[in-house]
Amino acid sequence: MKKKALLLGLCGCLMLSVAACGKKSGVDVKLGQYKGIEVTVEPVEITEEDVQQQLDKLNNQFGTDVKITDRSDVRDGDTVNIDYVGKVDGKEFDGGKDEGYNLKIGSNTFIEGFESGLVGKKVGETVDVTTKFPDPYDNNPDLAGKEAIFTVTINYLTDGTKEPLTDEIVKANTDHETIAAYKEFVKTSLTEQAEQTAQTQKEIDIIQKAIDNSTFKNLEQEVYDKEESDMRAYYTSQASQYGVDLKTFMLYFFGMTEEQFNTEIKTAAEFNVKQRLMLDEVAKAEKLEITEEEYKEKITEYVEQGDFESIEAFEEAYEGKENVKIALLREKALDLVIEAAVVK
Repeated sequence: MKKKALLLGLCGCLMLSVAACGKKSGVDVKLGQYKGIEVTVEPVEITEEDVQQQLDKLNNQFGTDVKITDRSDVRDGDTVNIDYVGKVDGKEFDGGKDEGYNLKIGSNTFIEGFESGLVGKKVGETVDVTTKFPDPYDNNPDLAGKEAIFTVTINYLTDGTKEPLTDEIVKANTDHETIAAYKEFVKTSLTEQAEQTAQTQKEIDIIQKAIDNSTFKNLEQEVYDKEESDMRAYYTSQASQYGVDLKTFMLYFFGMTEEQFNTEIKTAAEFNVKQRLMLDEVAKAEKLEITEEEYKEKITEYVEQGDFESIEAFEEAYEGKENVKIALLREKALDLVIEAAVVK
């Protein structure tokens, strides 16, 4: 898990926090040093191993299996390439059909009875395997407890490895003609991603130091709790767009367990709250303003990025023009603090 993973996901997106613009009554913020903050940035380095891992992923997905040819019988522990169709009450069901699927016998990937039903069968055979879905069956409650018949064709045995990657595989599955061209593309892409991550982390480190240099009095826990609640709602909404729950979304996109997420989100909520308050004070100290020309230019950019119908629609979505202007002012203060930092 990368450092401050949730912060990396939100840094620079102050527009996400527009709704929480107001400074809570009684909160006292005193700025410390916010200009000339020193940060150390490690140079970005993409190794041959990093590039090779991406090539291996492509080959593992689309490459040719190394086949076992000195025998044809299926044994426990073998990996078999199969085509299968499952039926319940004589009818195919959703998710019960696939072709060219590599299944390791004994992995318990399929329901009980499926894998063991292939043991002793031979390459080239088509067999019917009778199984029964468990009850309950969370993946598809409609199938719980029902008997299913899978018609399985055993295509070949494989040792689980792949033949070396070829130009033909690259050409068929990427926008590149050769391994060399794809390798160069991968290296460039990984470098750009690493540089963007390093830039984002640098900005977080700068803002964190500016926050640490400031003092915050009368900042109540309920402010942090509200921020955490808003962040959870945001990520839950993101997860729903991918058709998964929050737990699955966090594991897939951030590499976090539920416990890690619960810890991280509290840190991120505190960072976000103090960042906004600190930037508000920077804007005052520097007498920053947002001109109408700046406002229109920036909002037009956000409208296009967010696919809004108009500026008015964007303002309505973010609770009014004044709230949007406050967020833009914070962005301006953020840019000032970052640009004034000293990078080692």
